[in-house]
Amino acid sequence: MQADVATMKGIKPSTVVSHLADCIRAGFPVDVQRLDVAEDVEKLIVDVIRKPPINSGNLFSRILYL
Repeated sequence: MQADVATMKGIKPSTVVSHLADCIRAGFPVDVQRLDVAEDVEKLIVDVIRKPPINSGNLFSRILYL
């Protein structure tokens, strides 16, 4: 999904991921299921965004590209 949006907008998939992370972090509703992400992975992503581990760097992007 993020690659499709990125292609349509002419931006990198990582930019889409970053924007989604910013939205979740800010508390905006994001329908992660539209990204075709398994429920257990969705929970992990949301948990990491809301409370990232210390020294995690850009963990969100690494999780999405597993």
